[in-house]
Amino acid sequence: MTIIGKFHVTAEMFPLTATLQSVPDAVIEVERVVSMRTTLTPYFWVSDCDLAAFERAVDEDPSIQNVRRLDTFEDAGLFRGEWTEQTEAILFVYREVNAVILEATGRRDGWSLRVRFENYHSLQDFNEYCQANGIEFELKQLFDETEGHQGSQFGLTEKQADALTTAWRAGYFETPRRATLEDVADELGIAKQSAGQLLRRAHHRLVGNALATTPPDDEPEKGI
Repeated sequence: MTIIGKFHVTAEMFPLTATLQSVPDAVIEVERVVSMRTTLTPYFWVSDCDLAAFERAVDEDPSIQNVRRLDTFEDAGLFRGEWTEQTEAILFVYREVNAVILEATGRRDGWSLRVRFENYHSLQDFNEYCQANGIEFELKQLFDETEGHQGSQFGLTEKQADALTTAWRAGYFETPRRATLEDVADELGIAKQSAGQLLRRAHHRLVGNALATTPPDDEPEKGI
């Protein structure tokens, strides 16, 4: 039986620590992780900061390499890179425990993770590894995957699914619209700009997972 664990880990225990220290306002949201033979390739959004400053900082970060900006939406950018051997904890999660990081949001003070384990033995292996390697984490929630959130079958994060559902219920997608982006943002309790970014990312992931095909030169994606 697969289980889902929600964790908070300190920034220094996860990749991109150096970058988050150099660009403290940055928010990093990992979109997905693709297994490319011998490497793990993360796709991630960066927002709330100067993207040029982020790019300068991430070039010096030892936990990731070959970072490239793929797209830009207003002040948010979609990036792709490769985890390096400096990210031992991430490599262990994927290759030894066979767990999958479903969601990961990083800020200067730490990372919020949502991880899927194959069973409780995998969770125990993860716990023992963290204790043996001094990795501090706080377990926030643990539940059966059958209790997964709405939209999870399409790879949407909880926030993305909530944003789309809220916008739909408010009439944001109707013609003419019965609700503005400001109305949706108010319902979500976030800024208008953040709501717009969240909806665009949700559409991007929904189309990618529900309609688009995997590029022929990519191996099947794993995780986020």
